[in-house]
Amino acid sequence: MSCGSPEIPLHLLKSVAVYKGVDSTDNLISWFWQVMEEFSNIERSLFLRFVWGRTRLPRTVADFRGRDFVLQVMDKYEPPDNFLPESYTCFFLLKMPKYTSLDVLRDKLKYAIYFCKSIDTDDYARIAFSGQDDADSDSDDTDNDSVSIAGMEEEDMHSYSGSVEMLMDDSDGTLSD
Repeated sequence: MSCGSPEIPLHLLKSVAVYKGVDSTDNLISWFWQVMEEFSNIERSLFLRFVWGRTRLPRTVADFRGRDFVLQVMDKYEPPDNFLPESYTCFFLLKMPKYTSLDVLRDKLKYAIYFCKSIDTDDYARIAFSGQDDADSDSDDTDNDSVSIAGMEEEDMHSYSGSVEMLMDDSDGTLSD
């Protein structure tokens, strides 16, 4: 049984957001929410999986039961653009370096949500990049010569292609464990 809505309403996530090490009006926070707005629903779900270990939000603020989404900005990363964000799923916590631009934040966050999956050993990582569940995809008729990540432009794919090829399972076009 799944709880919560499959749609990820950002206003709900924003309403439970708490900021540490940065003011809520800082450019980095504005950039973060801008990237989240740009994300497809699938990418928002991947983000939640990365930061909370779940793919859906509760339906209401009351259903969070006092659990805040904590976004902490760290100064310890030098140079900041060389580091990925960190997540602590038990605490619904995202730690980010002080990225220098919107583009850097977008690239690092996208990389993290697509490729940082070590928490997951329960076969979740075997999703098809098309956004379909394995059960919904017909692997016998699938052409595995090309891979697309939902919501990514062709030029963005080039920076991820090496990692994608390493993660792909040749038999069915899904991520390997």
